[in-house]
Amino acid sequence: MALIVQKYGGSSVADAGRLRLVAERVAKSRTGGTEVVVVVSAMGDSTDDLLDLAAQVTPLPPARETDMLLSAGERISSALLAMALDALGVPACSLTGAQAGIATTADHGRAQITGVAPERVRQALDAGLVPVVAGFQGRAHGGTEITTLGRGGSDTTAVALAAALEAELCEICTDVDGVYTADPRIVPDARRLDRIGYEPMRRLAAGGAQVLAAGSVAYAQRHRVPVRVRAAHGPGQGTLLCEDSGAPDGSVTGVTHHKAARITVAAPPGRGGAAGRILHAAAAAEGGFDIEVRQQDAGPGELSFVLHADHIPAVLAAIEDAGAGAPDPVRVHCDDRIGSVSVIGAAPSAGPGSVARCCSVLADAGVGIEAVTYLRPGVRVLCQDDHLCDAVRVLHSAFGLSAPAPAGA
Repeated sequence: MALIVQKYGGSSVADAGRLRLVAERVAKSRTGGTEVVVVVSAMGDSTDDLLDLAAQVTPLPPARETDMLLSAGERISSALLAMALDALGVPACSLTGAQAGIATTADHGRAQITGVAPERVRQALDAGLVPVVAGFQGRAHGGTEITTLGRGGSDTTAVALAAALEAELCEICTDVDGVYTADPRIVPDARRLDRIGYEPMRRLAAGGAQVLAAGSVAYAQRHRVPVRVRAAHGPGQGTLLCEDSGAPDGSVTGVTHHKAARITVAAPPGRGGAAGRILHAAAAAEGGFDIEVRQQDAGPGELSFVLHADHIPAVLAAIEDAGAGAPDPVRVHCDDRIGSVSVIGAAPSAGPGSVARCCSVLADAGVGIEAVTYLRPGVRVLCQDDHLCDAVRVLHSAFGLSAPAPAGA
């Protein structure tokens, strides 16, 4: 009997009406005897609402208690969806991540999945139930502590369950109908990809594409899990993530972007070890994004690194902790007006040629460049954030990624 795992994001289960639509979609998926396991995120903006509540209680909520708080959001979604399925005559049961056998590291707020023991999920399936699993969470391996998986954790939960259950397919059901060559909200003629390989998708996710979490792509790649990204509500086959995208070698897959920030840290003379401690703390808080380090000329011990804007608070807190107790505190400057745009999949053999092409195209469009990095394969450019959308559009056009115009247009 075929088995699929479906994951529904927060916008897909944002209210009672959408939960009922998801229940109808799940019920339809079970036709023909297909077994379905469902993974859900927290409803709408409930995770942000919970974080806001925590901030009202204390400016520095303990990591363990934050995980206990945030994990409640997905548990609410899973219980409500199980109720909606039951109302349709589809027997279902909700499960926490721990009950579903998701084992993790003990790193609160950014735990990594270390294994899955899906016996309880399998028992529910054998009993004719639809297991509805709370995503984004698990239990520290060998312990009893509840942990959360960080940004995109529900995607990783779904892929991990699909791997453990040897599912035929993992479907990531979201508010877009697949993976595009750029954000279609910025580039209206961006092209939806019918299929994409694991490695280019991982690079797109790391570069800012929000349709799939980078960690979930890496997990799918390690365990060879086929993943389909499709619309939660609506027709279409979406985009299949698999081993071979069928794209020619050296072709450009897409253009991604995200808001970034440059943090500059100046340690007083004689504090040579401060840089290492700060970078170690920042790397831990960053949660996996690339960090770019440059030694500055302005003074001894001064360095800067570029990171995703979403991680500014955690990294600044980590820097403060790293310099705590020192007689001469480090000086920190944060420039959050930086944009990062990446051309993913440029042929490695192009080397400096692909970098030169990006620079030339952006210069012609009046986009000032702050830094360029050759990614093998690909190019990342930093610019001022008010030029970010222009940079995405001109690079997308320059590399021929636009969808063809309709016949007769």
